[in-house]
Amino acid sequence: MPQTIHSLSQTDRQLLLGQTIAPTANDDSGSSSLFVALSEGRYEDILRSPAAKAIFGTDQEDGPAVDPSFTPSDLGPYVTDLVLSYIQAQGASAWTEITLIGATCLSAFVQTNWTGPEFSLDPVGLLPRLLAERWKESFTTTAPLVLEEGMDKHEVGRRAYAAHVYLGVKQSEERAQLDRVLLRQLSVDGEDAYSMAPRPMYLYLARLLLVDIPNADADRLAERDMATPMAHWWSARVLLIQQSLLDYPSQTLMDQIIGHFAKVKQSLPPSPASDSALQSADTRDSAQTVPV
Repeated sequence: MPQTIHSLSQTDRQLLLGQTIAPTANDDSGSSSLFVALSEGRYEDILRSPAAKAIFGTDQEDGPAVDPSFTPSDLGPYVTDLVLSYIQAQGASAWTEITLIGATCLSAFVQTNWTGPEFSLDPVGLLPRLLAERWKESFTTTAPLVLEEGMDKHEVGRRAYAAHVYLGVKQSEERAQLDRVLLRQLSVDGEDAYSMAPRPMYLYLARLLLVDIPNADADRLAERDMATPMAHWWSARVLLIQQSLLDYPSQTLMDQIIGHFAKVKQSLPPSPASDSALQSADTRDSAQTVPV
């Protein structure tokens, strides 16, 4: 049965066009405040919101995350369980909040790795306190790293931007292991993700919320798409950013990106300009037809 894709709302379109969204006085829904905050670039406010704390377990003091045997590989299943529990408790409308939080994680990763300014919130600060303390950024001074002559400009630029992290300091082994595991999970088609990308957890969480969790079940995906059709735009963006971390393009990611953009197109209204062009072409073709 074909999947129904709903049209983008006015608020969706404003957000995707980079327009500031004004608060609505009579709308006290959780997603409304997240829309406003994301449009204004207040990422930390979103990541400290009640919805984000619920799906990341920020305030949890018990459960699997406090078990000493909890490893970086357990992070995905742990967040997935929390997300599904949140949806069950809040209803399908919670998908809008989850999508906006995923988009915020993606934006935090882009700001950290490309655009700046420095984003102060360490992604492990989103997790339960014991995990945050165990995996926090902790550096030890080492001899300055020498940039070899002829090194790729992309790598030089990335290292220069993150100089306070990667030049002259060494990450703690606990945190380095976490980053290695997450980067491994961001590798595709045998292509490794860039090993020096700062704070890969933001991209990992963005992909988890926007792509992996909803796509794991057809009914779940249909429910998400009905609640928030703009999610396909953010899904395509997170996969594009993941693609940029690979040495060579991944066909798997490209196919997925094209598929998400195709669904975004279904949620857009017909373009008047396109309709006019088609009508003009039909008129021109009719005029050129020679009767037999």
